[in-house]
Amino acid sequence: MRVKNILDYKIMTNLFQFSRQSWNNWKKEERPIIALLEKYFTKEDLEEFLKTGEIVKFESLDKNFICERLPEILKLLTKYKTENLAIALAKSLESHGIISGTSKRLHKTKEKEDFLRDLERILSDLSHEISKGEDTNFQAVIKSFNNEIGFDFNADDKSIVYHIITRYRVYNTLYDLDV
Repeated sequence: MRVKNILDYKIMTNLFQFSRQSWNNWKKEERPIIALLEKYFTKEDLEEFLKTGEIVKFESLDKNFICERLPEILKLLTKYKTENLAIALAKSLESHGIISGTSKRLHKTKEKEDFLRDLERILSDLSHEISKGEDTNFQAVIKSFNNEIGFDFNADDKSIVYHIITRYRVYNTLYDLDV
């Protein structure tokens, strides 16, 4: 079961530049824009947009890349059991000295969506390292994970993993991943 995303009125009043009362009225009127924002955007997404004028995870979406790469990733995700992928990723984190809540959680992960969320976070950290020109932990973690599973995940795959997760949130199924 998905938890409904309830956006803070402060963010919405800044986004629409109207009063709290207007926000309350729009909620009572059940305007479609409110349902859209609550369904597809997190508080963090909207805060990022208000601060920077963009949402980075959407900026990196290249439709052609997604169309080409998505089938490869889906094939990999159906080839392995979720538990095996999660444990491989946890071991890769731990072998590079990253013992965290994520690595501990991955050892217990059985749901594909949970694994994908953790993978997306790690790919996001990798992307951040690359953008800063750093050569640190997450590049080594992903390289180790790739060697373990025989694949080639990279920072660009963050948007595809996010796309798969979003598809799950919208339709409550991972379609071809729910095997």
